[in-house]
Amino acid sequence: MLLELVVMAVVLASGTVISHTLGFRGWGNAPWGYALGTFAYVVIGALQVVLGLSTSPIVTLLTLPVLAGVVWWLLWRRGGLAPFPWAIAGVALVAGAAIVVVARVAHFTEWTYDSLRYLTVGGLLAGGSYDSAVSEVMLEKRLLAVGIIHAPANLDGGAALASATPLLAMSLLGLVIWFIQRGTSVALGNRAALYWGVLGAAVILTINRMVFAALYINGHILVAAAVLVVATGGWIIVTGPQRLHRPLLLGMALGTASAVVARPDAVALFAVLLIPILLTPTVHPSLRAAPLASLGLATVAWYAFSIYRHHEIGVEPSSATKGFLVLGVLSLAAVPLLYWQFLTRNRKLFRGIVEGVVWLSSVAVCVRAPQVVWMSVEATWQNVVMGAGGWSLSLVFLGGALVAAIAAFRLPGAESMRYAVTTFFPLVIVFVVARGPAYRVGGGDSLNRSWTHIVAPAVVLLIATVAAGASRFEKKRQQQSSDPELTSAGPPRT
Repeated sequence: MLLELVVMAVVLASGTVISHTLGFRGWGNAPWGYALGTFAYVVIGALQVVLGLSTSPIVTLLTLPVLAGVVWWLLWRRGGLAPFPWAIAGVALVAGAAIVVVARVAHFTEWTYDSLRYLTVGGLLAGGSYDSAVSEVMLEKRLLAVGIIHAPANLDGGAALASATPLLAMSLLGLVIWFIQRGTSVALGNRAALYWGVLGAAVILTINRMVFAALYINGHILVAAAVLVVATGGWIIVTGPQRLHRPLLLGMALGTASAVVARPDAVALFAVLLIPILLTPTVHPSLRAAPLASLGLATVAWYAFSIYRHHEIGVEPSSATKGFLVLGVLSLAAVPLLYWQFLTRNRKLFRGIVEGVVWLSSVAVCVRAPQVVWMSVEATWQNVVMGAGGWSLSLVFLGGALVAAIAAFRLPGAESMRYAVTTFFPLVIVFVVARGPAYRVGGGDSLNRSWTHIVAPAVVLLIATVAAGASRFEKKRQQQSSDPELTSAGPPRT
């Protein structure tokens, strides 16, 4: 337990230093601290692998606070840093320690066969034998992130950190509250906005599969946190103060890079998710370039390494692996285009083009492999609607409530959240045809677990729209009342 407490303290303290130095203030440093600390920890561990360095978790744990110190020192030299939030950091550490103790004593861990594969990666990293024992499955499906997170457990004879996923899940809930409060405080006031944020977190806690994911040794909560930061961060960038641009975009960069080495489908997912942010005209191109460059660099680094290791073990890389490498190169090549103002001036057009291409791609794969798609649709119906996937009807109610809320209210600047939700559906159709086997009935199905990735931004969009959105019907009534043809005195002439 002592080792797990040390790991938690290093990740949380280092992440809090990073979040505060980048510009986050107040209680939000606690959830931002653990999320950014985890993202940075995963990125450091991945760099150790692809650069051929020691993969010992001791090196990772020592490098993280050094990185945080360097970030603090570089920005401290420029001046203007606010006093460090010692009280918030202290409370967060105590709360984190309590979660560690409870997770260890109560054995709050859910696992499947996939979890064992990920923990095998962690054991190889800790033992320094990953490079010699790497397999096609590790390079194609069970990537690095989960193994990196749990690798420290091997230092005292364990295999997993029981508190790692619950801590990140608590950070996710804290970020949900922070985003809702930050995005609606102007319209509602800080206290009312905080209450709405707590309601959003409570909604997520009522969803059985989200609670399961919070205890599950897998990468879903990590990817869900990264998706939340990108999708919901785009809303705050559009509607919030300019001082949050840098911390949010750098947080997106870290989250995107960590997601790339968490799940193989994350490359395409984040390439689409980033589109609304990349086309935001109020943000300087150099800041918008951060998450796109991060996506490109992480993708090229990992998939170039993966292809090299494929050839080393005498296995031909899959078409998806080669395609992801190409997508990474294209992401890097697109960075200079962010300085082209034509894109931001016509951002609605280009957002629509990308979304249209994604939907047309899903139609194309339906034509190419109709049986796979149909079997997947049937399995998803059983999982989501009929209860076979453990979601009960929570996704149905969430989707219906979201459609009704958007139809009744308009939330300014929320395009990035809407984009994340609506593009997810065609993307999962493309993913199933690209990978081969159809989605299946049961809680262990890939798509059934991947719904976790968009629940948080969907809940934030729902709560914020209801709490602070402008009524579409009121606007229509105002337009009608201001129409001179409708408000002219006297009856119509005959």
